Amino acid sequence: MSLMIPHFFRIRPLPETLLAQIRASDRQACSIPVLLDFSALKTCADLKTMDMEKWLSAEEKDRFLEFKLQKRQIEWLAGRIGAKIAVRDYFRTHFRDQKMPADNEIVIANSAGGRPFIARIGKEVWRQAPDISISHSGDLSLALAAATCCGVDVQRAVDTLTRVKERFCATHEERLLAGVQESRPLIPLALLWAAKEAAKKALSILAMPGFSELVLTGIDRTCSQVPVFIFTRHRHQTGPPEKIRVATACHQTSAIGICIP
Repeated sequence: MSLMIPHFFRIRPLPETLLAQIRASDRQACSIPVLLDFSALKTCADLKTMDMEKWLSAEEKDRFLEFKLQKRQIEWLAGRIGAKIAVRDYFRTHFRDQKMPADNEIVIANSAGGRPFIARIGKEVWRQAPDISISHSGDLSLALAAATCCGVDVQRAVDTLTRVKERFCATHEERLLAGVQESRPLIPLALLWAAKEAAKKALSILAMPGFSELVLTGIDRTCSQVPVFIFTRHRHQTGPPEKIRVATACHQTSAIGICIP
């Protein structure tokens, strides 16, 4: 993928089989998952060398300046740039005849619940605008654009996951994680966290489920590089439980979850 991005950002490659797993049903149009590494962007001086006008709309720039902490500014900026790259890839792939506006004309806002969405492209609201999802952890941000609701999450494999394990990993889920082929002990927990967060975001367009509502019932390890976590969503209503598949992968010491229900 050849794209012009700010020189402090690097697009990190993900397993080629990841996109295949996301599109396994051949029903949902989506962009490539955009994983940005912003570890080189560390100081206020770095930020000042970037051409914000090229990437951000006037209202986005105002929002960027509202953040008091530089760390929060950088995370927010990386998420927005990654999402705009994903949106452009989505249209380039699925709407080749559509003339795309400049990056600063793609306006991304947040709903009252915090969910990002495309508020405007150019001067109009596009009916064909895709759903988007954004996540960041450490020096990485992850973004996806899809024709329907989607959710992504990136999570560093840190010791905190062990301390809060009871919040998101039941005993039977931990037993299933034992089947994940991974030599680094924290990665399976990070994968579970990222998968549940991605599923929660994808489903939040209706109502945000809790960790306990998403129960890991299986792991499809057909592709060892990209295990697919299969969840049953327990709901307080009659009818069969909903099955949700989340494609996962690793980048160095971070776990990635991508869900298009």
